[in-house]
Amino acid sequence: MPYDLFWNGPFEAFAQYQESYNARMEERDREMHSQGLYFKLALLEVADKMGGGRKKIYPQKPFIQQARENTYEKRVRTQYDRLSRWASAYKPPKK
Repeated sequence: MPYDLFWNGPFEAFAQYQESYNARMEERDREMHSQGLYFKLALLEVADKMGGGRKKIYPQKPFIQQARENTYEKRVRTQYDRLSRWASAYKPPKK
């Protein structure tokens, strides 16, 4: 925030800068948390391999992509289930 705006500008300007700063810090915190999770999973997979294990612990896709795909699959599955229930309940008219 520029010096002049801080001391001579409206209070709303300070609030906007503060809100923007908080949003940036929250985003950075999420990035660091995700990075820590990836690092932890990588270490766990290496430790598992050293112990003779064969489990795949490290994710094949980024967490965000997995969440999007899971949400999409869940939505498609729900729609399919609804359609299946409707089709099983449907009785065609007799001629």
